[in-house]
Amino acid sequence: SVIRAPFAGQVKQRMVTPGQYVKVQTPVMVVVDNDPMRVKLKVPEKMVGWVAVGQAVEVRVEAYPDQAFTGKISRMNPSVEPDTRSLEVEALLANEQGLLKPGFFARASIASSHVDTALLVPKEALRYLYGVYKVYSVEKNTLHEIEVKLGRRDGPEAEIVEGLKEGDRIAVPVPGEDLRDGAPVTAAQ
Repeated sequence: SVIRAPFAGQVKQRMVTPGQYVKVQTPVMVVVDNDPMRVKLKVPEKMVGWVAVGQAVEVRVEAYPDQAFTGKISRMNPSVEPDTRSLEVEALLANEQGLLKPGFFARASIASSHVDTALLVPKEALRYLYGVYKVYSVEKNTLHEIEVKLGRRDGPEAEIVEGLKEGDRIAVPVPGEDLRDGAPVTAAQ
């Protein structure tokens, strides 16, 4: 006897062995189709209005940190989940090489036409110690250590969501030098 799946894919799990007798409607295997890969994403309630079906999505997974996978939103849940106050959306990603696997944890970016302002600092200006991020602000040619809370950290800059305000001057250490609270500084040209 020959068993055919209604789609092309790979066998994830075989539930019977060759030569075993099976009854009608007995599951014999699980077949997985990984191309395209369906990704489930959670969108915070306050950002639901910025997302629509057909919008571009960029996904990164821990297995391939330097590679971005692109796709489009294919479906949006009709209601917000009351416990997380987020909306589940699904995106389809091309996966011809089979790099993406079911169960990967994914971090996604959804391009939006919504423009928001953000306060960014170079990552080199951040100091991480005992679970806290700090920067050195420059006031009257003196360094002052300030604790900050970070938002997004993509690229060469990090978003500051708390601790600094627009217009604050910060110090970026020169490679090989260490900054300290109260140290005198002069601005470089």
